[in-house]
Amino acid sequence: MASPISTEEPTVEIKEATVPSTNNARKKVTVTLPSVHQALQAVAQDISHIGKNQVNSAQKFKFRGIDDVLNAIHEPLAKHGVAFIPSGISILSETERTTKSGTTQFYVRAAVEYAIVGPAGDSIKSVVLAEASDMGDKVSSKLMSMAFKYLAFQVLSIPVAGMDDADNDTPEQVPAAAPIPNLAETLEGYANALGTDVETLTGKFRTANGNISYQDLLVLGADRLRPFLRQVDAHIKGQKK
Repeated sequence: MASPISTEEPTVEIKEATVPSTNNARKKVTVTLPSVHQALQAVAQDISHIGKNQVNSAQKFKFRGIDDVLNAIHEPLAKHGVAFIPSGISILSETERTTKSGTTQFYVRAAVEYAIVGPAGDSIKSVVLAEASDMGDKVSSKLMSMAFKYLAFQVLSIPVAGMDDADNDTPEQVPAAAPIPNLAETLEGYANALGTDVETLTGKFRTANGNISYQDLLVLGADRLRPFLRQVDAHIKGQKK
């Protein structure tokens, strides 16, 4: 989700240009450039709706990609002298979660600030909330794409059909997963079976989950620990064969 917050009064510059007159003499002409607010209105008038042209192959749903948005707004922005410039970012949260397959997934939420500059040099600010997740090194680029996309939608009031409405449903409240009963005893049994200690047994898992301590591991939810426990159990069973 994202929501721009605007704010500064524009200070429009008056530009003077020297142009030739009909008798080949040169004279100064004062040109008043539109304010950023006026230029944004002109940009919005030149943009038609953006459809859901991209498909998520994994989860089988359509969406509006960042390339669809850029293709729709690039020419109007250039034509009317408007630029969206990222000027700051505040990270609100960074978390790591272990998927069912045991892979680490990174989640980031941030407030991204943009300066929206008009042809006269005046500007307004807009802050967009965005979030993204990834199992590799693309979480930051995904977050910035999400921020820019929703900045464009809301600042320019781009017409869409099928965009999710916050009042359309009430998400089910999912309680946090409870810790696994007798986890310490289970880990000690695994460690004994492998001829090691619990600190060594859980070392890589704790490092992958933010360098947490062994005591912190014992209170993690079952959803985060079960993939790890299944891997250890399978390893022990494999050694016994």
